[in-house]
Amino acid sequence: LIKELLEDLSSVILFPRPRRFGKTLNMTMLRYFLDIREIEKNKDLFKNLKISHYPEILKHQGIYPVIFMSLKEVKERNFEDAYQNFAKQIQMLFEKYEELQAHLSPHQQAQLCGFSREPRIKQK
Repeated sequence: LIKELLEDLSSVILFPRPRRFGKTLNMTMLRYFLDIREIEKNKDLFKNLKISHYPEILKHQGIYPVIFMSLKEVKERNFEDAYQNFAKQIQMLFEKYEELQAHLSPHQQAQLCGFSREPRIKQK
């Protein structure tokens, strides 16, 4: 999967799969392969696996800041509640990856604040 995704030049890749079909597991694997955090620990996970035989693919290992988000907890009965839950997930994501907020333009910060009735991100 890692090799195929890195060789695919599509701007968007969709994983339409039924429940309990390994979407989160595959996304977690991609995060561990690509993420710049804990590089050495993550590299050990892929040692001696088939992917380690592709030097061109290994050039991508551990060089990207990865933001990981799962929507499996957004389970609501109506759009408004789902939207609020989604907004809460986005806010928590930005708190978790706070160092990325410095890269937001004022317009992007305003958009992020618009997800929530009570903005919780720090302004520049």
